[in-house]
Amino acid sequence: MDLIETLIYQNSPFGYVSGNVKKIVKDILSVENDKSFAYYYIVEDYYQTLMLYVCLKAVYENLVHSNKIKLADISLGDSLIYGGEYFTFGGEAPDFKGKYILLGVGARKKGRNSPVSRILDEEAIVNGVTIATTVKRGSRVKDTRKKLADYLGISDFSRTNSQKIIIIAELNLLKKIEQVRLTVKNETLFFGELCPAWYFPNKGEKKRIAHDLSNNDPIVYFFSNISEALEYIENEKLPSHIYIFGDKFEKGFKRSDFNSIIDIHNENDIQLGIFGTVPTLFESDLIEDLSLVLKKYIWTDSYMTANREDALKVSYNFIPVSNNAAFHLNVEKLHEFLDEMSNDSSKRYLHNLLIGFSRTVLGQTHGGESSIFAEKMNVISEYSEKIGFHETKRLRQLLTDLSINRFGFNVSQKIKQITHSKHKIALVVYPDLLNDTVEYYTTNNINIMVLPSNAKLTEDMIYQYDHVILVNLKPADRRKWVSANVAKDYCFMFPKMHSNWLAKSLKRDERILQQINKINELSGCIEGSYYQCVQKYLQSEELVQGINGNELLDDGAEDLLEEMEDEIESEMEVISRIVEKNSNESEYLIDKDADKNAFVTINKKILLESGDVILGTDFGRAFVLVDGITYRKDISSINVFDEIVEFVVPYSNEIYLKRFQNDGYLFKSYSDFNEKEKAEFLDYYWKTSLEHYRKKNMLSSEDLADLFYRAGDGERKAAFLNQWTNSSKFPLLPRDKEFIKFVGKVIGDKNIEENYMSFYRASEKVKNNLRELRDQTIEGFDGMPLEQILNNAEIEFSQRRRVIGLLDINYPDVPRQFTNRIIRGES
Repeated sequence: MDLIETLIYQNSPFGYVSGNVKKIVKDILSVENDKSFAYYYIVEDYYQTLMLYVCLKAVYENLVHSNKIKLADISLGDSLIYGGEYFTFGGEAPDFKGKYILLGVGARKKGRNSPVSRILDEEAIVNGVTIATTVKRGSRVKDTRKKLADYLGISDFSRTNSQKIIIIAELNLLKKIEQVRLTVKNETLFFGELCPAWYFPNKGEKKRIAHDLSNNDPIVYFFSNISEALEYIENEKLPSHIYIFGDKFEKGFKRSDFNSIIDIHNENDIQLGIFGTVPTLFESDLIEDLSLVLKKYIWTDSYMTANREDALKVSYNFIPVSNNAAFHLNVEKLHEFLDEMSNDSSKRYLHNLLIGFSRTVLGQTHGGESSIFAEKMNVISEYSEKIGFHETKRLRQLLTDLSINRFGFNVSQKIKQITHSKHKIALVVYPDLLNDTVEYYTTNNINIMVLPSNAKLTEDMIYQYDHVILVNLKPADRRKWVSANVAKDYCFMFPKMHSNWLAKSLKRDERILQQINKINELSGCIEGSYYQCVQKYLQSEELVQGINGNELLDDGAEDLLEEMEDEIESEMEVISRIVEKNSNESEYLIDKDADKNAFVTINKKILLESGDVILGTDFGRAFVLVDGITYRKDISSINVFDEIVEFVVPYSNEIYLKRFQNDGYLFKSYSDFNEKEKAEFLDYYWKTSLEHYRKKNMLSSEDLADLFYRAGDGERKAAFLNQWTNSSKFPLLPRDKEFIKFVGKVIGDKNIEENYMSFYRASEKVKNNLRELRDQTIEGFDGMPLEQILNNAEIEFSQRRRVIGLLDINYPDVPRQFTNRIIRGES
């Protein structure tokens, strides 16, 4: 395995590999015989290096431990690779006893009328032949397997892949892996050329990763959706290993699937590896759920390979900020408003706006005028008036009083006491306060780096700051920043009125840290400094005694804060749940013919009165109804209380499907067609050929599936084939291009088999033409009366929704088909 590590470190496809990450790789190598383990590091950017290592280790295991090919495994007509060329197995050579013939299928050699064939003995076949899953005529095959085996010093290696692994990780991580290039024996190869792999982008779909040579069974199965991975594991052949990378799979609604995979591991002989970050362990009951995982390896700052002395000297300071009685009273009044609204669905958006305002007020870093307060107050006032909230006037006055209180001045004085030094200092604030805080401290020439609490923490940030000031952050953010060890000194600033509540929050942290210390298998990993810090705060009577009891929040307000922290999920998790929920629906709201492999970033979430939502992109547009007229409007300019109108004009309309009931194509010369008609004919030809073949031979769906299996395409289910042999249900385009090739192979049509890409491109062109026709129809609705539009026969469905809320977000990797349209909400 040392050579695999050397290969990764010498190439460093993700940049510099730190001593800590190298230590992780060593740790994983030493625990690989554990039936199950969970490994938690301080930040998440170790995933990519470790995932690459896990994949290459799986390749190594197949080279060394997979069974070699046996003659009994090869059937007459099977596609084979030998010496960098494609062949089909011709059975025993009639004139050469004990030898076997390989029939060439590649390009003809100079001076020959047919491709070269070979006659080999059993030993040559066992040691030199690969069973090919696909054949590319006329092309040679890179023998990257032999090249990697030579590099690893494996002279007698297997050419089969009997050991499979499943990797569950976020899509952006999978994209990084498939673009990796490694130099092996002076030749630069893509990851896909070294490790055959499939990716499952959507339910029931699979595709080869980029640069995969597509000539061998996959070793790695990549999933970005844990539910789909679970379904695959339950219905298909079990893998030898399952690896889960990323905290998101252990949170919220995904936890049940996460636990189900742990159950499958325990019920079957499957090794399980879970990789996350330390802050995730503070998720509700996660440590209890991990009880079925045999070994838990968890980093603390005492386990650092570099700056170890610094790690053991990290200091933590809790700084309560004084607040006057008026501020205390007004905060409690705001909490009363929140409490009243918490169970009223009609005020849900107003409730969320007030929570945001509360966080801004309690997280402010300076006094004086602030544009962020004025902006938030205007939005809240305008919205509360529009929904007829009877306490609007009193609420507006309360927000004004909170925004002009001296609490912000008190915070800035505390910060300035720390920033007088020449040390490198970071100030961490809520994202909403970022620009306002940067502007204030820049204007006042205070040398400080301002960072948002949701910033992604990386390996190169470890101990980069002398001081980090955390201003009244949520517990989840506090744990994230502390666990990442980005500073030698942490300062926690919080309103003095929150002292008891902070103690409760830290008490919970202490309980979980004690559990971590008990279950941690990492040798030499002693109690971290954060644990010592928490204990110090909780045991300090001086702080508690120095606080006037009237300055503390009452029990009801503390309970509300606890409830807010427990129930308010990050918007990222909410969006993830919405996408997953809509992925399981197949009604008119989801375009079945859309490209489900296209992913985009959304930056606007529009809340609708019905409970539905719109996830908007930068250039998204929607129809808005004004005085009975529809106008197309940029998503970014939509306002609360606008009325959205959506029209569903499907791609697969009657014009498309009726084409298959018309055999007029058969009575016209192909040369007489224009380009559009040629595409329609080729699309018609390959689709109806399979339908006619099935009818002519009176085949059941099971019979047809068996024919595809024998042709080398064993993934076709009966329901899938029923759809493709019914002209009233034909989809526009197969997700797997090679399905068309196997159609030709099954029905004996060489033209379709050998030119399947031409047929695929024709179907693609038909789809694009229909899309353009559909888009032109929809564009024509701009400026038209709604009543006139609804009389259009091409409209399958329309719906109207009132906007009740707008949220600015930044969330990547959302399937395009779920954006800029009305979809089901989270409730």
